[in-house]
Parts: sequence; structure tokens; C-alpha cells
Amino acid sequence: MLTSSGFLLGMNNHGLFSCASYIASISGGSWTVMRLLLADFDVDKLRNWDIKNSLLEGVPNFEFKNRDIVQQLDGTAEAHEFFMDDGFYNELKEHVSKWKREFAEPVDSVDPTFNEFHDSLESNWMRLNHNAIQKRSLDTFLKLKETIEELFKGNNDSSPTNQIKKLEEMMDTFSNFRKVLGFYIMLHSEVRPKKIMGFPVSFTDYWGRALWKKISYQETKTNSMSELFVQSPSASNYEAPLPIIIANCKNEDLVNVVFEFTPFEFGSWNKLLRLFVKLRYLGSTVSRGIARSCIQGFDDVGFITATSSSLFNNVLIYAWQLAADSSQKTMKAVRALFSTFGVNLKNKNSEGKIFGTRSDFALFQPNPFYQYPGIETPLTKTDKLYLVDGGEDGENIPLRPFLQPERKVDLIFALDSSSGKINYPTGSILRNLYDNMRQSEDSISILSPNGTPVNVDPMPYIPLPEEFERSKLLNHPIAFGCYQSSYRKRTSSVLLPPGKLPPIILYHANRNHTYQSNTSTFKLNYSPKEVDGMLNNGWNIFTDNNNTSYLQCIGCLMIKRTYDNTASTELLPPTCHSCFKKYCYN
Repeated sequence: MLTSSGFLLGMNNHGLFSCASYIASISGGSWTVMRLLLADFDVDKLRNWDIKNSLLEGVPNFEFKNRDIVQQLDGTAEAHEFFMDDGFYNELKEHVSKWKREFAEPVDSVDPTFNEFHDSLESNWMRLNHNAIQKRSLDTFLKLKETIEELFKGNNDSSPTNQIKKLEEMMDTFSNFRKVLGFYIMLHSEVRPKKIMGFPVSFTDYWGRALWKKISYQETKTNSMSELFVQSPSASNYEAPLPIIIANCKNEDLVNVVFEFTPFEFGSWNKLLRLFVKLRYLGSTVSRGIARSCIQGFDDVGFITATSSSLFNNVLIYAWQLAADSSQKTMKAVRALFSTFGVNLKNKNSEGKIFGTRSDFALFQPNPFYQYPGIETPLTKTDKLYLVDGGEDGENIPLRPFLQPERKVDLIFALDSSSGKINYPTGSILRNLYDNMRQSEDSISILSPNGTPVNVDPMPYIPLPEEFERSKLLNHPIAFGCYQSSYRKRTSSVLLPPGKLPPIILYHANRNHTYQSNTSTFKLNYSPKEVDGMLNNGWNIFTDNNNTSYLQCIGCLMIKRTYDNTASTELLPPTCHSCFKKYCYN
């Protein structure tokens, strides 16, 4: 979020942001892109992040730098953990049962202090709401009452001193519980209308409302992504890139099936689907390609942003890993946190199909592609789509949208903020994408230097992480795909009609240029000093520490594909050849 904001500020300072046709984001980067959309693409407003307080009240920062759970896995570990959803929920449920056995208390023993505490909270809520108690709030209080009740059960020493100490410990655990309680009640009141309309809700809905409060502006008139873009003067004047938000689909164990949200469409280029629907009508009931009922307003900016950055799966995994050696107090807090969020610990059934709803996934129901004629895949078999954080399948850089030939992209500015060695990228994420594209995507056809068509990979060769480190490719920007030879040939009996060369990938790795930017994915609050440090470092990542020769080289890379695809006989300036020699890997 902050690194990408600084990156875009540097890009804009050199007049390049307005040249971009598209801007894609994934996970935390979606907060940056949506904030841009809400600010009518005024890049300078990205300086004004106010996140001194946590984005989500009651969820602590998870500070660990050896790895960020599912974001930097390789080898056999990757194969195990990227596919661990199958057994994760059963194992988590088993651990929760273990906690309950270890810390079980008599069910009929409730401390009187709890009732006093609950009554105090309820009376405060009544005063704040002018005594207008609605059923939804009572439901919330009852649920929280049950949660807190667990913390007060079974204490043999009920002396006032110990009760007060216990209450203080609980308050410390939840960082001012009264404030947290009010925060969740407020989120619930904003999410509940969606459920009343008949749509299922998930934790992502709550996460989305919390995000909205941080990325929106006071003057924002709508929370519809499609309407915001239509109302944007910059977009109307063709002065803004088209925003693309990325999420992954988890229907029936699918991996790397990427879905896109743009202000115009929602869908996937994946060959299992290759269909899109108008975003403004997302949430409408469609069956066999025919609309049964139409609604608008489902394309909520907060919900879409939360879908792309649905970190809750990772939070659960992290809490689970802590289970073995956590204290009784921590386990009670984790249990209470799960209960407060209404976590559904259901797993898949014996056939591997998801049943019920999973609170850690964003649930899109009705599925607009349900029973679409001629397409029988996991994406059309059910009226539900389960979407999750765009980076959970090991592709933290949203390159797939730009590699579609239909978009005719020449150059991609790629920023890698994934977590590898000491929480900095290692190049493994870019290599993951290359391997996945080679295995799952069809070849493309280009003209060879002698003028004959040849089938090649859809993406230039990307080296292994060891080569990234050995050749110091992570310290400075590096371009992949400058030359045709970087696209490996594929043997095929059918030659496709030749098209233009795929885009050059100008890769920038997050590095400590001027600030230690390897913060945890789960760090949800930053001081003003930290914000400035992260923004300045992002700026220096883009400019390669204000390297004038590199900034000159960007111009050469921007025009190279025009020369390549037109077979121009005009010579590029000598400066460009020096630039390619220095910055092009292949």
C-alpha cells in the first residue's frame, strides 16, 4: 500500500502516470488503486495516508519477518501450503477442540462481575443510541455476551481483587474493549442491510466496511466502483488509467484462476471461463446467460477492495501456528476473537466440495456465470463464487491482465512487494508466474527474425531466485522480454496467426533504498514518520534512487515495442542501446 503509493508518486513526478493505459492491483495494493479512484486519480493525494490507528479495530499487528505465511513459499513447502485449504479447517477445528479441553470451565459457573460488565456496556450503548435499541444490536450484544462469558467462567477465586484484575486483563487483550465493541456494532449495522436484501455476507463484508473508512474521502458521493469511474472527470477526459482489481477463485480447489474487477466488467480471462459481465449489474440473478432479476449497487468499493485483500485466511493460519505454545490467556483471546467474527469452521465434505459459507472467503452469490450454456466448469456449476486475496496462490504481482493480447500492452511497470528473505522479495513470485503460465496457458505466435511465424511461451523467460540473488537483479530495476529470443519456443503442429510481441516487463523489487520497508503484511497501522519513510522509499524504488540514466532508459523501453512490432528500419538512439545492455536481462 505505502510502497506502491510512493512508487506511483515517483512515476507521476516524471509525467509517466498519465501515460498508463491500465493500473492493476492485488492484495494491499488494491487499497492504493481504490484510493486513487476515489480521489479522481489525483496521485498527490496518496501522500495523505492517516493510518496511525489500526485499519481493523481489535485485530493486532502480526509482526513476523521470516515469512508472511502463504506469500513466499517455494519448492515442496509451496506445494503443501498453497493447497493446504483441504485439511486446514479440520486441523484448526481439532486445535480449537484441544484448547477447549485444556481450558475448559464448568458451564454453569459465570462470574457475577460479567453481568455487571455487560449491563454497563449495554447501558452505555443505549445512551449513545438515544435508547433506540434495534434487534440487530441486541443480537450483537447477546453474541458478544456469550463470548465474554467464556472468559469469566469457572474462576474459583471470585474475590473482587481477582475479578478486577481479570477484567483489566481482558480489556488489555482487546485494546479498549468498549471502543472495539462500538466499532463492530457500527460495522454490523452497515453490513446488515445487504443480508436483509437476501445476499449472504462474509467476514469480507465487515473487512470491506473497515477499509472504506480508511480509503474514502468525506466528499465521496457514491461507493459504487462503476459509478465512481463514470463520474470521474479524469476518466471522462481519458486522463486516467483503467483500474483493475484482482482476486482468485477458490471453487473446488481451483488455483491461479484470476478474476478481474474493472469499472466496466467482472469476469475472468481464464480458459475455464473467458466471460465477463457488466460490473454495475453484479449481484443480479443470471441463469444460463439470461438475466432473471437485475439490481445495482453490489459493486461496493470497500467489498471489492476487501475481496482482493482478504487477509483473514492468513490471520487464521498464523493464529493456528501459534497454538502449540501459546498461553492460556492468548488462547482465550483467540477463541473470543473467532467467536466475535462468527468464524465458520466448517470444512469441505468428503467429496471435496465446499458446503455452507466460509467466512474467510468473499462470497459472490448469485454467480452471474451460473449454468452458462456450453461451459461446464467449477466456475459455472454452482450459483456461488468464492473469491479470496489475490496473492494467496503465489502470484503477488498482477501481471496476468496485462499479458492478454487483446489489451495490446507494450511495457509493464511491475512492483514486487512480496515477502521472501527477511520479508523482501526474492524473485520467486515472478518465477512462479512464469512457471504457471508455461504450464496452464496456451502459446502465442510471433514472427521470427527471418519473417516466419513461430509459437512461443506467453511470457519471457524468468530466472530462478538463485540467479536473481547471484546477479543482483533485485537491487535495481531489470527488464525481461526486451528481445524475441527471451520467449522460449513451443513445439506445436498448428501455427497460430502471428501477433505483436508481448509486453516488456520492467521489474522493480521492494528494497531498502532509503528506508527499511520490509514490514509485515499484517502491520495495519503506521505512524506519520513511518508513512513518510515508506513513501520515500517507494519513490526511490521507481527512480532507482533518482538515477538519471535509468529514467532516460525508461523512454527507450517505452518505444521499443513500437519499433519491434512495425519492423521499423529507423535506428534507435545510441543511448537506447546502452540502456538495453545495462537494464535488459533478456
